[in-house]
Amino acid sequence: MPDVMNHNTPTGVHYVAHAVGSVTTTEIDNYKTNLVADVGLSPHVPVIGDQWVDHDSPYLLEGEYQPLPGDSIFHWWNIWGYSGSGSTSYYEDSAFTSYGSDSATAVVTMVSGRGYVY
Repeated sequence: MPDVMNHNTPTGVHYVAHAVGSVTTTEIDNYKTNLVADVGLSPHVPVIGDQWVDHDSPYLLEGEYQPLPGDSIFHWWNIWGYSGSGSTSYYEDSAFTSYGSDSATAVVTMVSGRGYVY
């Protein structure tokens, strides 16, 4: 995903992947910092979430279904805005044709085990 984003973004913008192993205060703080830095650029540069959700996951994107037991969802989605210094993320999800918002904790939980591109 970073290669695709780097090929299709304005000159001077460089995306990098950030792996998230588990949900920690440090990972949540890093996510908020990276989100604010990227979306605050001119032109705005979205963060791309690499979601991993299974049947027991506590968070889902707006309109997303809970996977059946034994199933998982691996899914890319666009995080385009924030409020509260990154405490709330605003996203769009083309697979479910939805827009929504979630806490930084929810986002980091949804991408744990995978990561995000910023």
